[in-house]
Amino acid sequence: MCCSVFVGAGYYYINANLQPVENEAESVPYSQESPQNAGVLLDISGDETYFYLDFESEKLYVTLKPFEDSENYGYSVDYTITTHYEILSNIVDYVGGIDMSVDDTILRCTGIQVCSIYQSSANGKIKREIIEKICEKITENGVALDFFANIIENSQTDLSIPDCYFWDEKIQILCRNLQIID
Repeated sequence: MCCSVFVGAGYYYINANLQPVENEAESVPYSQESPQNAGVLLDISGDETYFYLDFESEKLYVTLKPFEDSENYGYSVDYTITTHYEILSNIVDYVGGIDMSVDDTILRCTGIQVCSIYQSSANGKIKREIIEKICEKITENGVALDFFANIIENSQTDLSIPDCYFWDEKIQILCRNLQIID
């Protein structure tokens, strides 16, 4: 009996004091359908790779050639990440290692092994294979926001967590549609 009195009084009090909201905030993005397209220039110890994340057409465009303003294929550099080989090792380890062809043998390589192969070979074919294999793993497993947080924390960059907050939800689709331009 006592419980029903308290519940009834609480219900009456809440309904009597409810008022409509005075100012509606329509411009506040509580959810975002698709992140904005972004161009990211990744500079690993002087070796540049450009990634264009096209969220509208759900494609990831990559160019392996040095990226200069005069020859940027019409894409802009929105963010620059300057780092060392350690970040490549971290990325490979994050995705669980990659399978690479070494001396006509397919080997499961860790991040440190991939960095060693990458540094010992000035071959663009190796760079292309590493990018393709990392994208395959991301396509299979996806990534979380901590993937981007690790890159931001371990490099010099103008990219921030708010800039890439919604990327983790879409990067799996982009990696599935990888297109290496050159």
